[in-house]
Amino acid sequence: MSYQCPVCGYDRMSESPKDFAICPCCGVEFGYDDFECSHSELRSQWISKGMPWFSQYTLAPQNWNPYLQLAQIPQSASSEKSEGDPVFISVNVGNTRRIIEAADFNGSVAGHLQLLSTGNLDLEFRC
Repeated sequence: MSYQCPVCGYDRMSESPKDFAICPCCGVEFGYDDFECSHSELRSQWISKGMPWFSQYTLAPQNWNPYLQLAQIPQSASSEKSEGDPVFISVNVGNTRRIIEAADFNGSVAGHLQLLSTGNLDLEFRC
């Protein structure tokens, strides 16, 4: 049986993500690293490090893509928010899609979105 890491979305963990199991992808030790930090905070830390593969013993799957892996995290796990977590805005301009990290809007998200949407843009706001 395989388990999915709630931090990075790796779906081939050999143990359930609890009781000191370590994710070979992001390196989170469950029951230790997530004692004081939320999964969302740990995810942000892993992303800020460039999403490196952690394990020297378990190799990354062939054609491993951390971006696609993150997209597979169930909404219930990825929506766990903590103050200071990054906020992302998806902007579609024609056939081009850009994901923008919205740096500290301090409660004025609506004003920023209104400013961004003055052009011919398709906006999707995700926390």
